[in-house]
Amino acid sequence: MTMTKEMSVRSEVDSQGSRNVLLQAVLIVLVSSLIGIAGNAVSSRSVPLDYREVKAEEVARLRSAAQESNIPVIHLKDALGLHREGVTQFMDARSMESYEAAHIPGAVPLPVGEFQERLSEATEGLGKEDPIVTYCSGAGCHSSVRLAEQLIAAGFVNVKAFLGGWEEWTQAKLPTESGVARKEGANEEARQSPTKKSAVVPAKDASPVAGDMSTQSPPEPQKPSISKPQQAPVEGKSNTAAGKDAQSKATTSEPRKFPKAAVSEPKRDLSESLKEIHALFESGDCIFIDARMPDDYAKGHIPNAVPLPLELFNEVWPQVAHRIGRDRILITYCDGKDCNSSEALADKLRELGFTSVRSFVGGWNAWRRAGYSTEKGS
Repeated sequence: MTMTKEMSVRSEVDSQGSRNVLLQAVLIVLVSSLIGIAGNAVSSRSVPLDYREVKAEEVARLRSAAQESNIPVIHLKDALGLHREGVTQFMDARSMESYEAAHIPGAVPLPVGEFQERLSEATEGLGKEDPIVTYCSGAGCHSSVRLAEQLIAAGFVNVKAFLGGWEEWTQAKLPTESGVARKEGANEEARQSPTKKSAVVPAKDASPVAGDMSTQSPPEPQKPSISKPQQAPVEGKSNTAAGKDAQSKATTSEPRKFPKAAVSEPKRDLSESLKEIHALFESGDCIFIDARMPDDYAKGHIPNAVPLPLELFNEVWPQVAHRIGRDRILITYCDGKDCNSSEALADKLRELGFTSVRSFVGGWNAWRRAGYSTEKGS
């Protein structure tokens, strides 16, 4: 009887002890979470807690970069207004693959990694003071600001960056088109025929954007008819010369139209799958080369990757050339499929005589999402 009581008491004590341990564990987790949240709230390097905070930080970084370069930025409402006017040339800073899949109607492709090669095509018929709007994938893409910087450096003085870019445009269910560039009257045609299947494809269930912005096409504006006035003979000039003067004045008063740009077929590098790229990484038989800017590289990169920003190639190459062996497989990468720097950097390396160069199209975004190992720092 006494033994039974002792066993009962001991069992009750053990049960009480287990409950105490469990309660302590729950309290520790709860207190740790509260401390972490509180510390994150007051820290100057706090971690965003939801997607909206991440987007806000990305937009703030982009806006700060644009301000440092004195580049005006515009929002969706402003971009839509300029597009409807039809006198602003939109330029797509994304890769040619993304551009051909779909883009803002009337936009011409000018990937930042192919700026020099495509500049003359993209700006054919544009004056240095004509209005230009650059855009890329959205708030997480810096190419719109970089392209604006490149255009300003090339002498174009009226350039704005649409930070929301393709993401905001499509989320607002505004018209899009696919295929190669059609510069001549592209914006005007898109506004007149937004449902034309061969060119413009509006998203389903189109809805108005912020108040007065609607996806309905405005009526076609009446173009002013320009008639040549009867020119009286001018003393010292022949009738022919006077007629030429009158024709010249009439021509300069006509509204500008964008001539059609002849867009050449873009080069296509071998699109390596993520598994193949990771297998090469594990084998140690390759060298990864990061084409992104130094600040992006410092925030995170593929382990042992060599930093070689496309836009700083001439400055950085002498510093890293000794790390890139000619007997190794070279794999270039940038942010992902909407970034063209990887392919452009691969072309530059081939021009230097490297024969085994591949472009990892999925890039840093695909690598990180797969959960593969990464490094930080410069």
